[in-house]
Amino acid sequence: SSGINAEYGDSGCVAQPADFLDGLLDSHTSSKKCKKVTEFCGKCKKVAALHFAVNAPPCCLTDIVDDALEEFDARRSEIGAYVDTVKSEDHGKGKNSIKAFHRQTSR
Repeated sequence: SSGINAEYGDSGCVAQPADFLDGLLDSHTSSKKCKKVTEFCGKCKKVAALHFAVNAPPCCLTDIVDDALEEFDARRSEIGAYVDTVKSEDHGKGKNSIKAFHRQTSR
């Protein structure tokens, strides 16, 4: 494999974050207060905070999240620049900009 998957897979940084997140979700859903895995606010916030207090996230989980956010920011900048270019070339015709954007982003 290549890219980010190979980088983390080859380093062994898959099992640790998976185990940590599995434990977080187990403690969350087994709580009488929190039945939805997507809720981490209000009364469910305490359940998540307790899990983090007892179980520190592995360092490589932080690395994965940091790399993903960095990649997201780069893609967002590229798409924003492309949209601005298409808009300026379209001279306000709108529909052409939308069609060009969809063609470019669906590749």
